[in-house]
Amino acid sequence: MSLRSAFSGIFPLVSFLHVPRQMPQPKWLALGTAFCVHPSVLTESLRSRYPVILLTAAHTFVPWNFLKLGLPEDFCKARYIVVRLYAYDDLGAARPDVYVDARLVATHPVADLAAISVKDLGTWESFLSKHNDASSTPGCENVLNHSLVVPDGVTQATMMGFRGRGVLGDAENVDLERLKALPADERHALQAKYVHAVGQQDAFSTTVTFPSPAEKASLPSAAFTSSRLDTTPPSQPPATSITAVGKVDTLRGLAGMSGSPLLKRDGGCLGILTHGSKVPGSYVNYVPSAVALDWVRGVS
Repeated sequence: MSLRSAFSGIFPLVSFLHVPRQMPQPKWLALGTAFCVHPSVLTESLRSRYPVILLTAAHTFVPWNFLKLGLPEDFCKARYIVVRLYAYDDLGAARPDVYVDARLVATHPVADLAAISVKDLGTWESFLSKHNDASSTPGCENVLNHSLVVPDGVTQATMMGFRGRGVLGDAENVDLERLKALPADERHALQAKYVHAVGQQDAFSTTVTFPSPAEKASLPSAAFTSSRLDTTPPSQPPATSITAVGKVDTLRGLAGMSGSPLLKRDGGCLGILTHGSKVPGSYVNYVPSAVALDWVRGVS
């Protein structure tokens, strides 16, 4: 199977912050991954209003709800966020010259999960034509379906997404505190990487192993802690009740992988990675697909 076939329906994305009259041009904010949802699991209302629905991590659009970025409060508005999906070449490297602007459809009330789309069908088809990925039309195989809990006997899945290249694979968002702590020469070099983040993502996959009940009991508590800050309304369930944990088979940073699907061998999606930063012990948090499916069906 070619890389394009394996990653069909999965795309790198980049978000930018652009505050008119405050910034001469958009500033890179975060790297991420998004993947298409099969139309068969969507409501007729969603199918009629949007040419495609993709899932990704919500912190791409509203990072201040999940991460401490040190941004002025006046800048923390969704209307100032620009998000683009990018095409990639035969080697899996993001193409900065081929992209489509994404729009936010909805964010999950608790989990780090968002549904997104594009402006219109013509825009989407033009993007796919330039990307040469006809299989990414709403029939792609990387889909949510009715078998969404981890089935008995399934112990692993493959997480597929687009990792940041080099140091960008270790820092998913601009970390102002980290920058301040670096020597001046290192700080300037890293800032230069941030400025040129577009096109700096590569297709990446790794195995995720689902812990047994006994293993879960011995995991560090951090493995069950959402990256979201404590801003959840009291009426909502805690984020930890709708996230799960898996162990990744890599020591590399996973920045840029947020929003990646966790896929079974038959292509069924078992979950969505919520944040590219690993928690202690190489564990990552993900939203089970059952949670995502129940939610996205209720999006109006």
